[in-house]
Amino acid sequence: MPANTASLPKELNLRQTIEGMPLIFNPAAAEGLQAVIQFNVSGKEPGRYYLKIDGGNCTFHTGVAPAATLTIDTPSEVWLQVSNGQLSGQDALFKGLYKANGDIGTLIKMGEIFKSPEDFTIYDNSAPLQGQLFPLFQHKSHAEISNSPAGVRPAGPIPLSGMGWMTVFFAIWTFYWICFDISSLNPWIGSAIPLALMTAVIIYRVIYNSPVWIEVASWCFFLLALALAPVMRLPVFLAWGSITGSLFMAILWLVSLAPLIKLPFCAEYSKWGYVRKLWSNSMFIHPNLAISLVWGWQFIIASSFGIAARLYPDLFIPFTAVRYLLIIPAAIFTARYQKGALDRKFPDIDKTMAALRSWGYAGLAVAAAILLLVWLVLPLPQ
Repeated sequence: MPANTASLPKELNLRQTIEGMPLIFNPAAAEGLQAVIQFNVSGKEPGRYYLKIDGGNCTFHTGVAPAATLTIDTPSEVWLQVSNGQLSGQDALFKGLYKANGDIGTLIKMGEIFKSPEDFTIYDNSAPLQGQLFPLFQHKSHAEISNSPAGVRPAGPIPLSGMGWMTVFFAIWTFYWICFDISSLNPWIGSAIPLALMTAVIIYRVIYNSPVWIEVASWCFFLLALALAPVMRLPVFLAWGSITGSLFMAILWLVSLAPLIKLPFCAEYSKWGYVRKLWSNSMFIHPNLAISLVWGWQFIIASSFGIAARLYPDLFIPFTAVRYLLIIPAAIFTARYQKGALDRKFPDIDKTMAALRSWGYAGLAVAAAILLLVWLVLPLPQ
């Protein structure tokens, strides 16, 4: 994880500038304030965005607000200069460089409401929050959750970072894949042990934090594997259990790209160590979308080599080796792409993320087709 002395990139585009304002939001200066600030931006970087301030919390949104209390019409170049301190906001308003309508009092206070402290950083080095048992029942408000620190790692006595927990997650799955690749092993080993390990992870999560949905979905898969392999002795699952698991993993990665899912797969683990408000920022979401997309397709391609390995026993070793070695380029991409992720700028980040999601939906269709092919069409390997 990067050193925790860095802040946001010095040169932000207009979208990043407005979207970054909730990161430096000062709840104390906005006490009791309820406001919706609409930005209608023209110039080199046109767009429409708004900030909603309510209950001591500030959130960023794209589009036109249903009922704005303050509307700012500005060229992008002007607002960037105002945000960077190169131009006085009041002087620019008096000179007609931008227009403001509505609650001018909120406009006057914006310098205090959105004031970056000298020690501002997007990284969080605070101690992990020790949640109570079943934290879902604590009934915390959205503002309390958003303004609370995230902690350098998930809560609990085990000093593992978020990415460390992701390694544990993959170790459990790798054990499952290898066990089902070795047909001579008792299927109880390949299904019961991963189920027990994932159960332990989820119980730990429930006690100290909250389980990641990916972990819960994996637990359900291992439970199903236990029923289909050693209990029911279903031939198709005994033969294709490893491939089914890889395709299920691909589906998990790609489903996490959907807008209804709060965070992409890898963001559920990489978010630790960053301030909570960054978790919903496109500068954080976009690289995690790209990384999750690559891993989803990696598992689809790896599954294809796994199928070939079972259909052509003479080539089982080389095909299986390629299947698992495909993790290396995906890991290299992950390591390189996350470096400088906050410095990347896109003309239309929403369009870019929509394109990534489209590739994710295509991957879901391919994974589902391969899964049907394996279970309904292909012969059982000898």
